[in-house]
This record gives sequence, structure tokens and C-alpha cells, in this order.
Amino acid sequence: MKKLILDCDGVLLDWGYAFEVWMADQGYIKLPDTDKYFNMAKRFGISNDESYEKVIEFNNTGVLGYLPAYKDAVEYVTRFHREWLEYRSYINDRTRQVC
Repeated sequence: MKKLILDCDGVLLDWGYAFEVWMADQGYIKLPDTDKYFNMAKRFGISNDESYEKVIEFNNTGVLGYLPAYKDAVEYVTRFHREWLEYRSYINDRTRQVC
């Protein structure tokens, strides 16, 4: 059986958008013209340590099970499942496997 293993967040699911919404709820403001940075410290003008703490806090909120899918991700995962029958996806979390 063929298998495809994918990193789920940032590939199939829009982790960045969900994180930005959550950060706004926490009172943080995303800096303008920072979409080119994956580093959340640069996006929000905070230290790397604070950014790391916020990412860990966000990843432990339970929201990971509700991340929005990228456009076309549902269609292509469904197609892959229909044609190849098995896939595994993972959310990159240093502390645990999420899905």
C-alpha cells in the first residue's frame, strides 16, 4: 500500500491564520507587511522567547482540531483518499503528535 505523510499545519491547514486570530484575541497586533515572515516574533514585534511561549500556549488551547483548511486541501485530500486509500497527517508540535 502506498502512503503519503504530510505535515498538516501550514500544508493542509492554515495554522498561521488561526494563530493570528488567537493573538488578536490576546491583545496583540500583527505588524503591517510581515506576512513574508514565518517567525511570529517578527510578525508581532515581540521577543523570540515570548513568541515561543505564545505558540506553545496556542498549540495547547485545543484549537488545533479546528484549524481552517487551505483552499483546495479538502478536495485533494478527499481525492487522495479515494485513489490511494490511506494517508497520515501531522501537525508540527515539538511537544506531541496532534493528528
